[in-house]
Amino acid sequence: MKFSICLLATVLTATSLANAQNRGQAAPPQVKTTSLAGNVYGIDGPGGRMAALLGPEGILLVDAQSPAVTDRIVASLKEISPAPIRFLVNTHVHADHTGGNENFGKLGVTILGRPNLLEQLVHPVPATNGQIPPPSPASALPIILFDNPVTINLDGECPDSMEGQIDLVATRDGAIDGVGGWFECELVPGVSMSNSPLDPDRIRREQAFFPFDRGLDAMTGDRICTTMNVRHDPGIIGWRSENVRTGEIRNQSTWRSQILSEADFIPASVRVPKLSRAGIAAQVVAGFIDGKRTAREIEDAVALEYPSLLLSEAEVRSFVRSELARVAG
Repeated sequence: MKFSICLLATVLTATSLANAQNRGQAAPPQVKTTSLAGNVYGIDGPGGRMAALLGPEGILLVDAQSPAVTDRIVASLKEISPAPIRFLVNTHVHADHTGGNENFGKLGVTILGRPNLLEQLVHPVPATNGQIPPPSPASALPIILFDNPVTINLDGECPDSMEGQIDLVATRDGAIDGVGGWFECELVPGVSMSNSPLDPDRIRREQAFFPFDRGLDAMTGDRICTTMNVRHDPGIIGWRSENVRTGEIRNQSTWRSQILSEADFIPASVRVPKLSRAGIAAQVVAGFIDGKRTAREIEDAVALEYPSLLLSEAEVRSFVRSELARVAG
């Protein structure tokens, strides 16, 4: 059997592990496996949730957690499958996604990632203290790069869909315009990361929003039953909310994983497109590509002349590297 893997930007809430105490000392980090659907498992650890797809000929992992829990991840997978770990897909460059890369690479696991992720592993951006982390060793680097869907043969089961449900309670009268989500995770005891709009120290990563075509009326105390469904082929996300008190329902979906935005509700005949912040930044970078400057000279020039292009110089430099890897030869 052959299946396709689609990497979707899904709404996942990472599980925070309690800082267990044993005779005054913190317990070693633990991992927990949870069956999600078919042969798909969630693996919760100190950095949040990673995923595993189990097949008769091998296991595919999505993200690597931290190096401190690699042995526990391997042991937990052996408890549910005798198959070897064959593939690891990195979805982001942060340590909670790539920290265990080197360990898995030394085990013979093939690592996959996007070109800009490889670039950031080889040429890390400065940390908040201005220091530049060392580049990742060769065994930690993706060797299969992709910008489009990748097909891998494991002869395993890929569930047609995954579904989750949650009950929410309205805290005031009004209308529900859609379903939003963000993530929160504890990287190490006392160090958290989130993109929640309620967190004053949130990182700069967009939240997910799934709008309804018209609002769902609700009163304080109403229970709103919300369901999310992801179909992997052809890549459709559906979301449904019901006001249990009134029985009123809103049901929406996407086609080919294209999330609806505010612009999608405006007729093309009257909508005037405008460059986003990322679009403006990309336009600036393109203006420095003249066939004479090196990549480092372009990076330095953009950082010097457009210091407020993004939130920090580190983000400017990271964006320039990613953009050059994407559009320049």
